[in-house]
Amino acid sequence: MQKIRIFLGSSVDKKEFELERETLGSFINGLNKSYIDKGIFIELYNCEDVSPRMRPEGSQKQHDDFISNEADAAFFLFFRKAGEFTLHELKTAHDTLANSGRPDVFIYFKIIGNDLEETDEIKKAVDLIANGYGHYFNKFAHVDTVKLGMLQYIADKLGEGSEIAISGDRVMLNDEAIDLIDLDNVLVYQNNPDYNRLKKEIMELKDKIKRAAAEERWQDVDTAIKEKEKRENNLLELENNILEMLLEFRRQISCKEKNPKLINAYQLLEAGRVKEALGLFPIDTQKANLKNLELKKDNLIEDYKTALAEGRARIDILNLDLENASRFSEIEETYDIYLDTAFRAEDCDFIISYARYLNYHYKDQKAYEIAKKLEGFYAYHTDLADNKRMGELYLLLALLTRNLRLHKEFKGYCSKAINAYKESASSDNNGHTYDLASSYFEIGRLSDRTKEAEDCFRCAIEILEARAKQTQRERNLLARAYYNMGKLFNEASWSIRNEEMEDIDKAVEYFVKSKKIFEEVPFENRDPAAADLYCTIANTLVEDVRHPKDAKTYMKSIESAERYFLAAVKFHEKLAGENPYYIYPELQKLYGNIHHFYSECIESEYCEEPSYYSKKAEEFGLKTIEVTESLVKLHSDDDGYLLGPYGLSNVYYQMGYDYYKTDLPEKAEEYYQKSLEIAINVYNKYKNDPETRYYRLCATEIELRYNDFAKLYKKQGNIDKAAEYYLKVVDFYEHHKSHVSLKQRVY
Repeated sequence: MQKIRIFLGSSVDKKEFELERETLGSFINGLNKSYIDKGIFIELYNCEDVSPRMRPEGSQKQHDDFISNEADAAFFLFFRKAGEFTLHELKTAHDTLANSGRPDVFIYFKIIGNDLEETDEIKKAVDLIANGYGHYFNKFAHVDTVKLGMLQYIADKLGEGSEIAISGDRVMLNDEAIDLIDLDNVLVYQNNPDYNRLKKEIMELKDKIKRAAAEERWQDVDTAIKEKEKRENNLLELENNILEMLLEFRRQISCKEKNPKLINAYQLLEAGRVKEALGLFPIDTQKANLKNLELKKDNLIEDYKTALAEGRARIDILNLDLENASRFSEIEETYDIYLDTAFRAEDCDFIISYARYLNYHYKDQKAYEIAKKLEGFYAYHTDLADNKRMGELYLLLALLTRNLRLHKEFKGYCSKAINAYKESASSDNNGHTYDLASSYFEIGRLSDRTKEAEDCFRCAIEILEARAKQTQRERNLLARAYYNMGKLFNEASWSIRNEEMEDIDKAVEYFVKSKKIFEEVPFENRDPAAADLYCTIANTLVEDVRHPKDAKTYMKSIESAERYFLAAVKFHEKLAGENPYYIYPELQKLYGNIHHFYSECIESEYCEEPSYYSKKAEEFGLKTIEVTESLVKLHSDDDGYLLGPYGLSNVYYQMGYDYYKTDLPEKAEEYYQKSLEIAINVYNKYKNDPETRYYRLCATEIELRYNDFAKLYKKQGNIDKAAEYYLKVVDFYEHHKSHVSLKQRVY
C-alpha cells in the first residue's frame, strides 16, 4: 500500500478554518474512496482537535513527530491569526525540510478581495516566511484553491505518468473526474480576465440562442451555436494552459535558488494581470541576456537552466494571453531563441515540447528536424536517454515521419518506440505498463496496414487485460483499444463479405467489451463517444440482418441491433436535451439509420412481425423528417447536402418508399411529391450554373422521382399515369444527360 501523508496546520480558532479543515478532510476521503482499491492511501493529519493549553511535551510532540518523521508534505493555512503553535509546526517543517529534504512545505494565506488581513500577527508571519525561511506563499479566497494545490502534489507523488487535466470544466486526475473542485473558486482562474470574459460570453450566447429560437430566427440560432462552440473550445484551451502554468510554477519554486522574477510573475498572474506579467520578460531583453550568457566563459549547466526558466515563463504567459493575435508566432519565436540554451541546459523536455508544439500547428518538417537533432543529442548523452524518454521521442518521430510520408523511417521508429517502452517496462518497478500499452495503441492508429494495426491493438489489449488492478486511465485506454480492434474487423467484413461473417462476430465481440467499460460510468457522466459506439454495434449487427444464415440468426441479430440502436437514441436525445435549440446532425443520421433498419426488416423472408417493423419504420422516418426540417432552417445549401434542402428531399423520398412497400399509395405519393418539389426548387436555383454540385445532384433526383412515380402508378394499375412519368424520365434524361449521372432504369 502506497501512503501519502499530509500534515494540515492552521489556527484552531473555530472562526478561522473550521469549515476549510472539514472540507479538506472530505476532499481527501473522496480521493481515498477512488484510490484505496488501487493500493494508494492518503493520510491527512489534522490539528483540529488541539487544545489551546497544549505544550510541546504533550499533544504538540505528536504533531512534531509526524512532521519530522512521517509527513511527505505540510500545508499551512493563515488568515487573521498566526498563533504560537502553528508557527512552531511551520518551523519544525522548515527545519526538517532543510535537513532531510522533506516534507514539502506549502503555505496559503486567506484573503478578502485581493489583500491579506494585515493584523500584527499576519505581518510578522509574512516577514518570517518570506525573509526568514525564504518560502513562497500562495493566496486563496476559497478552499478549492488549496484542494487544487493538494491534488497537484498528490499527482506528483503518484509518480511519472500521472497527470491532471481539465475536461468540460471538470478537473481530471488520470482520466478520473475530481468533482469537489470548482475552477470558478480557484483564485488564478477567478482573476483571469479571459476566463471570466469567455464564461460571460458563453452565457450570453446561450441566452441569444434561446431568444432566436423562440422567434424562429434559425440562421441566427446557427450562427450563435457556432460562436458558442468556438468560445467553449477557447475556454477549455485556456483552462488547461492555466493548469500547466500552475504545474510549471510549482516545479520552479521547488528549486533551491528561487528566481524572484518568476515569483513576481506568478503573483501578477494570480491577480489576473497577464500583460504586466508578460512585461517582466520582454523578448529583446531575453535575447540580450542569452547573448551575454554565450559570451561568458565557464558557464555551468545551472546558468543555462536559470535562463531557460525565464523562457518557459514567457511561453506560459503567452499561452494565457488570448487577446494577443500574434501569440502563436511569439511563442514559436521564444522557443527558437531558447532552443540552443535548452540543449546546453540538457533540458530535453523543453526540446520535445517544442517539436510537439510545431506538430500541433502543422509544421511537421521543422518539428522533424528538431526531433532528429534531439535524437542525435541523446546518442552523445546516453545518461539522459532513459528508455521512457527515448520511447516518447521515437513515438513522436513515428508520427512526424508518417505525416511527411517517410515510410521507411516510419516503420523503423515504430519498432524503436515499442522496444524502448518494452525496456522501460521490464526495468522499472512500476512496470510503466500504461506507457507500453499506449505506445502499441498509438502505433496501431498510425499504421496504414490492417495486419500491423491489429497486432498493435492486440498487444495493447493483452498488456492491459493482464493488470490485476486497472486505473481508470488504463480502463479508458483498454476501451479505446477494444473499439479500434472492432472497427478493424468491421471494415474487413465490409470489404471481404465472407459468408460465415466471422469478422462481424469478432467486431461485435470487441465492441461489446468496449461498451462494458463505458457503462461502468454513471449514465449522466458517460463519454459522448458511447453513443457512437452503440450505433456502431447496431450497424454492424445489421449486416447479419441483411445476410442472415437462418431465421434464428436473423431474429437474434434484429433484437440485438434494435437494443443498441435504442440505447444510442437515449444517449443522443439526452445530449440534445441539454441544449434543446441545437438539433444534432448525428441525431438525424441516427434516426435515418434506424429508419432504414426497420425498413429492411420488413423485406426479409424471415420477418415474423411485419406490422410491428412497419410502424417502427414510420415512427423513425417521421422523426428523421422532423429533425431534417429543423436542420434546413439552421443551414444553407452550402453547409452540406445532408443538412440542407437536398437532404430533406432524400428523407421525404425514403418515407415515400416505405409507404410504397407497405401498399399505402396515397401517402407514398404525398412524400414523393414533397421530395420532387424540393429537388425542382434547388435545380431551378442553380440552373444558370450547371456545373454546380447541387444542380447535378437535383437533376439526378428529379429523374429518379419521375421514375418512382411511374412505378407507383404502374403498381396501382394506372397505366396512363405510369406512361406519362416514364416519358418524363426519358425526356428529362435526353435534355440533361450531360449532367445526369444515372440513366433511367425502368422501361
